[in-house]
Amino acid sequence: MPQLVWFVTGCSTGFGAEFAKAILSKGDYVIATARNVQNLDSLKAMGAATMQLDVNEPFPNIKEKVQQALGIYGHIDVLLSNAGYAELANTLSEHLQTNTVATINLIAALMPHWREQKSGYIVANSSFSAWWEIVPAAGCYSASKGALDQLLKTFVAELQAEGIDYIKTLIINPGYFVSDVAKPEKHERALRADWGEYPALKKMCTDLFPILHGNQPGDTAKAARLVVDLVKGEGVAQGRELPLALPIGNDAFVKIKEQSEATLKMLEEWEDL
Repeated sequence: MPQLVWFVTGCSTGFGAEFAKAILSKGDYVIATARNVQNLDSLKAMGAATMQLDVNEPFPNIKEKVQQALGIYGHIDVLLSNAGYAELANTLSEHLQTNTVATINLIAALMPHWREQKSGYIVANSSFSAWWEIVPAAGCYSASKGALDQLLKTFVAELQAEGIDYIKTLIINPGYFVSDVAKPEKHERALRADWGEYPALKKMCTDLFPILHGNQPGDTAKAARLVVDLVKGEGVAQGRELPLALPIGNDAFVKIKEQSEATLKMLEEWEDL
């Protein structure tokens, strides 16, 4: 497969950094972005092109940044929308902006280029909590990921209606992987606040984050390499047609199977309505 140019958001830590490393290891080109470009120095030393990008900037700014990125290698083959946001203290609108709207804006900014070159690939790093994992106090995060998934699935149907088959989409729904999402310091402001009539919920979250952080079962680097193989049609993806949305991580598969079985049971019990 020819070398691809990847445009990846949120590369300073976690999945984003591992995505960039996995892309470079395949001999592809990566434009790694982050709000603070200094946090990308290690990736730059490995051969990545780096640029500053806050995915929450107004759409005209996003279009300018995409044009700047296109000037680096002359084209972009893959958008890997990874930048995400999960904090207990913040609102639904803030989660929707980063986890949903930002991806849609990036796609809109890239669509003219992809239409011209007659190829493009959208990879969205979503979550299995978009549909299957219910986490108390994480409703804003889950809702924003669910909205992202539904918007992208609808977008694919709209492209098909127009006969556009050269733009591909892959939604990945990871389970729990080692990252800073559960880092207790990230949620310190919320955990110190007065939760009023919800003391049990506060205690659950206060106890959970120190236990979860650093002990998530998923290997982020391994998952990143898998995603790159999926896009390139290599490794386990060779010769296989990919689904539109794919869970990643054993815990995600277990949870989705449980939820699917429960749904089938409910349908059987209530099909006589």
